[in-house]
Amino acid sequence: MHIRYVEKAASDVLSFKKMFEHRKDVFITACAQLSEIGSRPSDPPIDLLLIDVMNPDKTSVENDVRTARQYTSAPIVFLTGTDRGSAYARSLRTGAASVVSKQEMSAEMIYRLLENVKKEASPPGDLAAAAEAPHLETGPTFPGWDDAFDYLERGFDARPGAADAGSAEQAAHSREWRRVLAYLREIGKRDQNASCECDAAGLLAQAREDLIDFAAAHGAPLLVDAASPATFFVVGSEFDARLGLEAIVLGLVGLRAPGDRLRISIATEDGDQTILRAAADRRFDLELESFFGDGPDAARAASFGLTALRCGAALLGLRPEQCDLSGKERGEIKLRL
Repeated sequence: MHIRYVEKAASDVLSFKKMFEHRKDVFITACAQLSEIGSRPSDPPIDLLLIDVMNPDKTSVENDVRTARQYTSAPIVFLTGTDRGSAYARSLRTGAASVVSKQEMSAEMIYRLLENVKKEASPPGDLAAAAEAPHLETGPTFPGWDDAFDYLERGFDARPGAADAGSAEQAAHSREWRRVLAYLREIGKRDQNASCECDAAGLLAQAREDLIDFAAAHGAPLLVDAASPATFFVVGSEFDARLGLEAIVLGLVGLRAPGDRLRISIATEDGDQTILRAAADRRFDLELESFFGDGPDAARAASFGLTALRCGAALLGLRPEQCDLSGKERGEIKLRL
């Protein structure tokens, strides 16, 4: 395992190397600046890239990732002082694997990080058949794959009969299916080594009328308030960001209590933090697993709302720490983009 460490302090590099002095399977190289990452072309490929968050040529964590990606596609871990602070969420949004305090770092932690990254990079084995489906690429792993396909299969089995092919119910099913398939295709094509800055408010404003129409067809009065500019970095493309925002909103439409109104707002708060807020008339029946893990039961997991929500989280590259559900009992949730 080749670990490349971007660190200007020789004492920190020495301390790190001592953690692995009895590990024969680890090869550690160091450089003082990001621009030197590729300065040793004869070395084996990098398996893990560690970057001191205060490196000399730092301008922002986003630019650090862009620069690093010119040399390697290896997982990136940012190292900080005693307080990870705001660097944590910002670093993860750019596609970094993790942010670790130097004081907390150990050889065991590094091994665990690599193991987790390997698991996230490998699609589930039981998707082999799905990968052969026409026009549908599985690409990077997505925790909601099983539930998404379960939703599509259940929906197909329960679809209205041919005699009702022109019914409103059938039309609603078709709209939902087409959207989920579009989300899954884009997740499969999403480039996890790319990132870009997007105006979340502008993207949501572009989709506003479509979202309101979709919500109205599902009996949900929807208000969308997007105050530009409200920028954030997304792993992938601007198109991924737009689809992800759309999927999050439609997922919340599907998961709100029947008859509730829903208000979605996006704005920049606390200086540079872009926040998506959702407010309904009653409590949201949501947990973090609603965005990332397996559903609490198969029936709920097979719903359009939960499937869309998980697709949106995947397309936006959301992490659990970006989701604030502390206000769900009063019908409020907050996502830090």
